[in-house]
This record gives sequence, C-alpha cells and structure tokens, in this order.
Amino acid sequence: MKRGWIYLLGIIIFVYGCGGSEIKFSAPQPNGAKSLTAFPSDFQSNFNFVSDSTIIGYFDKEYSIAPDSGITIDAKNTIEITDKAVFNHLEGALTLDFKILEDSATRAQFPRESIMDTLINQYYQRPNYQFTLASNEDSVLVFNVNLVDTMFYASNRNVIKKYKKGVYLNVENEAGWSLYQMLMNDDLLSFTSISNDDETILRRILKNNEEDYENEVVSPSKNSFNEFLYMGGFENRIGLRKGQN
Repeated sequence: MKRGWIYLLGIIIFVYGCGGSEIKFSAPQPNGAKSLTAFPSDFQSNFNFVSDSTIIGYFDKEYSIAPDSGITIDAKNTIEITDKAVFNHLEGALTLDFKILEDSATRAQFPRESIMDTLINQYYQRPNYQFTLASNEDSVLVFNVNLVDTMFYASNRNVIKKYKKGVYLNVENEAGWSLYQMLMNDDLLSFTSISNDDETILRRILKNNEEDYENEVVSPSKNSFNEFLYMGGFENRIGLRKGQN
C-alpha cells in the first residue's frame, strides 16, 4: 500500500535541482586543501529558508508543492549549522485534502501513519520526526509535524574542507565522493552544487589539462579545480538568511 502513496506523492512534489549532476570524485575536494574537524565559526548559526511553496530537502534539492495539488505546508524551515553538523528543521502543519488528492474511499485504504511515514522517509535522508493528527474533518487531514533531518555530520565519510571563500562538504557513498559548496556573504548563506552544465565544463577542463575526463569518478588537480571555480562552477544554488540562534 505504501507504494501507491510514493507514486502519488512523487507526482505532487516536484524536486528542484533536477538539473544536478551525479558526478563523483575519487577523494575529498579540493585536492590539497586542508580538512577541518569543525565548521568555521562564522558558518555556525541558524539560517531561515523563506518560501510559501518550497522546502529544503538536501544541499542540492528543494521540494516544491504543486499548486492545487491537495497538499499544503505551513511550516518554518530552518537550517542549523553546529561545529560538526548540518541539521534541517521543519516545524508546522501539513494538510492533505483528499477531495483533490483522491476520493475518500481510497483514503480509507491507507493508515494515517502510512501517509506521513511515507511522505517523510521518501524525501529525507536521516529524519528524526514526530507528528500528530491535529484534525480529521470530512476529507481533510491536518498533521502537526516536527522534523529534524541530519544532512551532514563530520566523520571519515563526511569531510569538511575550507578553500578560498568556500566551505566544501564531501559525502562518501558507494560510487565515490559527492561534493557540495557553502558560501557566506554577510548574513546570507548559499548551498551550491554542480549542475549538468558544470559537469560538462569540468570534464572539458580535465581534457584540456590532459587529465582523465572520461571516467564516472574524476580526480581533478588543484589547477583544474581552480579553473573550474573561475569558470563559475557550482551553478545550482539555494539561498538562506541568518536568523536568531
């Protein structure tokens, strides 16, 4: 029964950042930059993501609720950066209107827990969450949700590097290392990631510098990485504003 809800929610929720690259690196980047045991102090704060229709899923993903989809979210979305970790907080109300989603007979086939568990676990990495059914009137369910998703926690498989103005988050998985960049400008924080166009540029740089550019997993030299930054790499961007700690 869960499979039906995954399909339904997959239609309703659009993932921004679909132009993101899946390129992997053979080692944490940038090559030669020193690894940090903690985030720089100026990055350690709470940052608010303000949007009426979009919430943050990951460093390269925003989840946008389709207009007139039958799902509405009225929630505060905050990113908390501590010395070792990045946490995604989502607190507020989520409403499911089955007059729009499906008919009430279909709703009766799915336990309430299945609805929320499927929604959360489908879209978040390592969520710790609680929810309560606030109201159940006619064909409308309203849930109060308090979610904390661990996006990143410094370890041997989650490596922080500082290079020039950027902080680089390296996340190891079976295929290699995924790479994300964080930039601070006054009270504005940006999560940036490599787009498909960026990947094309990076592979062209590697080819021109006579480095291996055809493998799925790449190993750019420091010079190639600098050139990539100069060419405007990390095109995909999610912006947040510093809030109160």
